[in-house]
Amino acid sequence: LTTISDTKIQIRAHLAVIGNKKYDDFSNILAKNIRDELKANGDVCTDSLIDKGESTLKRVAKYTNKIWDEMREMPMVKIIYSLPGAGKLTSCYLTSLIINIDRYDTPKKFVASFGLVPKVQESGDSSPKCGITRRGDSVARRLIYQMTTVHIRHEKEGKIAAKYDRLRKSGKSYRGAMVACCNSLLKILYIMLTENREFVSDPKSLEESRIDAESTLDSEEEVSLDH
Repeated sequence: LTTISDTKIQIRAHLAVIGNKKYDDFSNILAKNIRDELKANGDVCTDSLIDKGESTLKRVAKYTNKIWDEMREMPMVKIIYSLPGAGKLTSCYLTSLIINIDRYDTPKKFVASFGLVPKVQESGDSSPKCGITRRGDSVARRLIYQMTTVHIRHEKEGKIAAKYDRLRKSGKSYRGAMVACCNSLLKILYIMLTENREFVSDPKSLEESRIDAESTLDSEEEVSLDH
């Protein structure tokens, strides 16, 4: 994932040098439609960087499948993977970080371990302007954001989607609403893991959400909670 991010930075830097500002507002410069457009421009350096990015994406997919084959039968992986929005990579990655849910006494401590709680200033202020603590693994936060995004999209009648709609209608910023929803989804995951039970959802919807989750790395949708 870090290599993919590095490649994206290189592509953006090169586009800035040659004065191409068309893609400044696109969050994922390696989305397939953008790659195709950039390669059609005929710039040799851009083509080389795009080829590098595509090679990295294929390598990530290859190793994700290898890791999945090794971990797919683990109880924790199965539980996480039952949650709409959780793809193979997310399920395996979070399992490797959590290790044992008994390490976390409360849902709050579980969420805090991923840095998804409000930052508290020395004065004790924990207003939304303080941001989040960003404690823990930044890759995990990105995967949790993507999982939450897909979950909301496919569980439209669920509690998380309802919370997102309610917060947005009340004037909450997109990022603020997403942080709150990530927080809530992690609390649901905590309960699932402590009670050793899978999420119950419509099989068709679950399968669609898994396909969506797997395609997230190759989409335009890549918003970081760390910025």
